Parts: sequence; C-alpha cells; structure tokens
Amino acid sequence: MDYPYSVRFGKKFNSLLLALNYSTRIVLFDNGSLRPEATFSLRRIAAKLSRRLGERVYPVSLAHSGAIAAEELHGVLAREWPSFLECEVAAGARRFLALPLFFGPSAAITRYLPEASSRVLRGRDDVELRVGAALVDLMGRDAGMARILEGLVLEKLDAMKFGAKPVVVVVDHGSPVQRVVEARDLVARQLEQALEGRVARVVACSMERREGAEYDFNDPLLEVALEQLWGEGVENALLCPLFFSPGRHAGVGGDIERIVDGSAWGRAGKELAFCGLVGEGEGLIDLLALRYGEISQAP
Repeated sequence: MDYPYSVRFGKKFNSLLLALNYSTRIVLFDNGSLRPEATFSLRRIAAKLSRRLGERVYPVSLAHSGAIAAEELHGVLAREWPSFLECEVAAGARRFLALPLFFGPSAAITRYLPEASSRVLRGRDDVELRVGAALVDLMGRDAGMARILEGLVLEKLDAMKFGAKPVVVVVDHGSPVQRVVEARDLVARQLEQALEGRVARVVACSMERREGAEYDFNDPLLEVALEQLWGEGVENALLCPLFFSPGRHAGVGGDIERIVDGSAWGRAGKELAFCGLVGEGEGLIDLLALRYGEISQAP
C-alpha cells in the first residue's frame, strides 16, 4: 500500500456524519520491543508531542511490547495496535491519525498495519484510519532527520575535541525493503553535506542483513565498514545510530556495541564515540508535528 494513506472501512462510510460527530485518536506508533526502555522512550516522545499539539497522543506499539510485565513499566502495560484499535473503537473512537516512529516505509507500515486494522474492523462502515509518512522524506522535500543527526553529531564533536576530523558512521538495522535502506542513504548524504568541513566523511551501513544477492543493497555491514576504516588507518570515528530508542540493538549492551567490540576496529583497541539516539535529538517533535499536519489537514 502506498502511504501516507487514508482507509475508510466499509461502503457506507458517511463522511458528513463523521465530521459532525466523531472521536479522534492521535497515535504515535513504533515497531515495539521486549525491552522496557523502548516503551519508556516511546511514552516520553508521545508526551512531548502531546504538549506540542495540545492534544493527547497515544503511544502504541505494533507488536512485542505487550509481553512486558506491568511491574517493569511502572504498573502500566504497553499497548499494541490490534487490541488498542479494538478497545478505542468500542469506546467511541471513529477516526485515527497514526504517526509512524519509523525512518522509512517499512513493511510494518505499508503491510502489517493496514492488514491488522482490516481484521479488527471487518464489517464496520464508520471508522477512518489515516497513516502519516515515515520521518525521512524520500523525495528530499525536507531534511528534518538529517538536521536531527547533525545536532547529535555536533554535540559529540564539541564534547570529544577530536584531534583530526572523524569519519561519521551512520548505522541502521538493515531491511529487506530497499526503500527503507534508501531512506538511510539519503539521510547520510544530507548529513555529510550539512557537516561539510567538520568531519572527514559520512559512511552509511547496516547492523545486519538477510542472506542473498537480492539484499545486497544493505551493504556494507557495520563490522565490514569498521574493518575498512581500520585498514585505511582512520584514527577517529563517530558512530551515529539511526535508532529512536534503546533496546536490544541500540543503547548500552545492545547488538551494535557487541558488533563494534568484535570488529577489527574494536579488537585493535581503537576508540569509537557514540552519538545519542534519535529519540533524544532536538527537532524530532518538530518533524512529528509536521507529519501530523500533513494528515490532519488533508481532505
């Protein structure tokens, strides 16, 4: 499914009635994680966006997070999309404005979300779902995500006082969807342009990838990129994780740290400074508010 998209369930959807008598839910959704830190991060971002919009924003995960015990989440269970949608429709909600906390057009947005929604809303004719665009604009109409990364990189540059200009390594998870990787590569190019004169260059890579030549667009892997830098004699590098929240992959003790430690760079004892995560960056709320405006004001 193309996105941003609007789905009206049923053939008898009465747009005039909806306009006069509806209850709207604004949702910020992520993919979900089994780590409590990721849910806390999503809640913090949703709370900031709520203050910005002057409207309640519901933090919801597509999957996984519902398995976290309530006692690990300050007594409040995480909400997952199918059960959230079912409960809120039962409570009277008829319009959902859903904002992806995603960098690119993942299959989670374009396939899972509409399919899961259709299963929950089968037989209904009075509910509208509008899903906003992911946060990297593949058309290049805005560079909001690159500006967020720029701020995170400059903050670390000022703190570290590198003797030589570092190479910035932008790493994302990797994806079987080529447009998601294109989003990462676009951000890396925009970031390199924004940091011109402050860093040696910007390298984009993936944490992991699927086997097969058809997924070569993910290359290089992080471990390979670090080996290449080590082989080139690069002295200073700065790793910029393209992740919103701490969890199994990013943050202290995550897969990215493990890969760095096991790489040729790490085994050689070379230091690699880590930037903060995107969820901590200035400008994220501005970008989310922009995506909200795009779907809330659309006809």
